[in-house]
Amino acid sequence: MFKAISELNRKLQNLSLISLKELCIKHDVIISDDNLLIILKIIQDNPVGIIDSDFHEILLKSIRIQTNHEISKQFRSIVEGEYLIQELS
Repeated sequence: MFKAISELNRKLQNLSLISLKELCIKHDVIISDDNLLIILKIIQDNPVGIIDSDFHEILLKSIRIQTNHEISKQFRSIVEGEYLIQELS
């Protein structure tokens, strides 16, 4: 189990803007590249926020602080649907 989490952490930390953008488009979430870069940096700095559902609200709050409420609201479906984890697993 620990090995799987470590591997997922590594994948999240190496996630590219293109991959994140494609995932968002695939799930009908349209966010500008500038805001996706901010989200990507937040995810890379703290991948646990994506992996552990107990930290989803903290992650979304960080996104809201560094972008705005609407962007956080849009990205919520990606986080809560665990689409990113599914894509990387």
